[in-house]
Amino acid sequence: IEAYASGIPFITLDQPLNAAKFLLKDTEGGLFKKNGKSLAKAVVSKLKNKNTRKEYEEFAKEYDWENIVTRLEAVYKT
Repeated sequence: IEAYASGIPFITLDQPLNAAKFLLKDTEGGLFKKNGKSLAKAVVSKLKNKNTRKEYEEFAKEYDWENIVTRLEAVYKT
């Protein structure tokens, strides 16, 4: 979320217990396996990414505290 709030895409390790992978805005090229070739491919993919800084910043706003609290309140009410 911090990367997106700064307008920067990120990549993360594709492992079962890695919750960060669920925060990828665009999963294509964002996940890599535990090897250098996969990591390099993910980095190159993100360098070629067409999303704009503004798109990442807007995505991060979905996770600001006001939105999170609103969602949490809705869950408690149900």
